Amino acid sequence: MPRKPLRPKRQRRAEVEPWMLEFLQHGRVLRDDGRRSPRPFLFECRCDGPFCREPARVLWAERRGEILTDWIKTRPGTRPWAWWTFDAPEDRPEGESEAGYLRRHGFLTPGELED
Repeated sequence: MPRKPLRPKRQRRAEVEPWMLEFLQHGRVLRDDGRRSPRPFLFECRCDGPFCREPARVLWAERRGEILTDWIKTRPGTRPWAWWTFDAPEDRPEGESEAGYLRRHGFLTPGELED
């Protein structure tokens, strides 16, 4: 008797804790006292201490769309830290605004172009 092909199991997306979102948006995390940590290049893990940015890159790849959508709604003409770190094709020249850079490279959304 023929068997039905097995469907691949859907992988559940990991929960994003507030400190992870804070890091992807601003490149730093809140410390326990509520102040921002000045460590922009460390993806801080609450249990293992700091480690390389690769986990941040993976989380950004997984959540990029929803984070960008939310970000652009409240901050049009700008992008979060993770976009500048992992997606920008080149560094922004000194003195160029974020909106100017995004416009020059064609990264502004239709809604941002209307504003």
